[in-house]
Amino acid sequence: MKQGLVILSFDYLYQGGISSFCVNLRSGLKKILRTSPLVISQYPVKNQVQLVEAPDMPVPEARISREIKAFFYLLKIKKKQNLVICATWYPEAFLCSMVGVEYVILAHGTEIMLTKNFMKRLIWEPLKRVILRNAKYVIANSHFTAKLVLAVEPRVKVIALPLAVDIDKFFPGNPEAAKVKLGVSGKKVISTVSRVLRYKGHETVFSALKKLELQQLEQIVYLVVGTGPYLESLKQLAKRLQIEKYVRFMGSVADEERLLVYQASNLFLLCSWEEKEEQNVEGFGLVLLEAAACGAAVLGTDSGGIPDAVNESHGGILIPERGVDELAAHLRSLVENPEIARFSGKRLTEFVRSECTWEKYATRFLNEIHHE
Repeated sequence: MKQGLVILSFDYLYQGGISSFCVNLRSGLKKILRTSPLVISQYPVKNQVQLVEAPDMPVPEARISREIKAFFYLLKIKKKQNLVICATWYPEAFLCSMVGVEYVILAHGTEIMLTKNFMKRLIWEPLKRVILRNAKYVIANSHFTAKLVLAVEPRVKVIALPLAVDIDKFFPGNPEAAKVKLGVSGKKVISTVSRVLRYKGHETVFSALKKLELQQLEQIVYLVVGTGPYLESLKQLAKRLQIEKYVRFMGSVADEERLLVYQASNLFLLCSWEEKEEQNVEGFGLVLLEAAACGAAVLGTDSGGIPDAVNESHGGILIPERGVDELAAHLRSLVENPEIARFSGKRLTEFVRSECTWEKYATRFLNEIHHE
C-alpha cells in the first residue's frame, strides 16, 4: 500500500518560487490521487498575499515556535508512516531527520551549493550531507541541480525531474491584441521576466541589440519586467549604449500584465550566466516554460538548469553564456525571417502544454518516490 503524503513547507502560503512549486505540486498530486496531500505550514499570514487555503496542520509564524509545533506534528505523522515531502533540506528535512520520519527533499539550486563562510562550513556542510543522505530521495528541479546535490553528497538517491507550468494560468492569446494593450503595436517584441540582477544577463541582450543595424533595431522593443538591485545600473547602461529608446523597463507587474508580455513576445530571453564566487546560477528557469506555454519562442543560455527548461529538441534555442554574437544573429533572424521564430515557438508551445503540466509532473513524481 502506498504511503500517505504530507507536504512540509514553511513558505507554502507566500509568494515565491518554492511556495508556488509546493502549491502546484499539491494541486497536481490531488488530481492524480483524488485526495489532497496534507500540508504543514505557518498560518495565519500577516501582511502577505495568501495563495491557497489554510494548511491542514498550521504552525506559528515565529521561527522557533513554528519548528517546535512542526516537530510535534511530525511525531504524530511518524506513527501513521506517512512520507513527508520537504520544501528544502533545512529546516524542513532537518526536522524530519530529527523525528525519524521518512522524507523526500525538493532541491532547487543555490541552497545546495557549498557555503563560502568558513565557520558555517565546519558545521553546516556535514549537517547538509547527513540530511541529504538520509532522505528516501532528493528530487532535483534540473539535471544541473542533481549534479550539485551529488557534489555535496555522492551517496544520495537523487532524481532530476524538470519542473512544470500551470497551463490554466499561462496560455496563448492574440499576440497583436496583447501588443496593442502594451503599447508596442507593430514591433517585434523580445522580453525578459526576472529579478534584475547582473547574472540574469540583460547586459548580453543590450550588447546584442547594439550590434544590429539601425533599421533592424527600430523594429524591436525589449520589455524588461522585474525589479532588483541592478536596475539603475542597467538603465544607465542602456543610455551609454544609446539603446534606451528600444528598451522599456516595466518594473514589477501584476499577473495579468505579465501574461500579456508573454503573449506579445515574439522571442522570450533568459541569458543568465553562472557566478560561482557569488553562488548565483539558474537552478531551472521556470519563466521560460511560462513564456513557451503562452506561445512565445524562447531562447536561453547554456547555463545551470536552463537547458532543461529550454527543450532544444522541441524548438527552444540555446546559446553560450554571454553569447552576444549568437544572440545578435537570432535577433536579425527575428526581424528578417519572423516565420522561423514563429514555427519554433509553436513547436515548443505544443510540447510544453502537452508534456509539462503539473498533472504530468505529479505522475512522474509519484512513480519516482514509490519506486523501490
